[in-house]
Amino acid sequence: MIFPSRGFPALFSSPTLAYIWDNEAPKNLAATSPQLQLSHVRYVVLRNKTDTLGQWYTERRYLPDDYRRLFPDLKGGEPPDRIRGVMVFLNTHHTEGCAEGSIGPLRFVSGAVKPLVR
Repeated sequence: MIFPSRGFPALFSSPTLAYIWDNEAPKNLAATSPQLQLSHVRYVVLRNKTDTLGQWYTERRYLPDDYRRLFPDLKGGEPPDRIRGVMVFLNTHHTEGCAEGSIGPLRFVSGAVKPLVR
């Protein structure tokens, strides 16, 4: 989830919230990208190697809470009222592995009731 830029240049100042599946990181890990030029990217590990492959999962997130938790340094964590963009991709360039994924429909609901924490 890419939010409106908080500075210049936009490419390096747009807060970006990434939800990832990772082979090694523990579930629910929340962190900032270790790459200095990507310090505006914060992520949450949703799934890891303990989850079954070849099975469909449904992910539900309440963006305002995730934003507040991951961006307390930006305007006190107050989330913007809009999203600039959404990206979905596979990335194995650090592990030099291979990956395959299928993504079903993405659905965004405005004003949705906050989901129960699992």
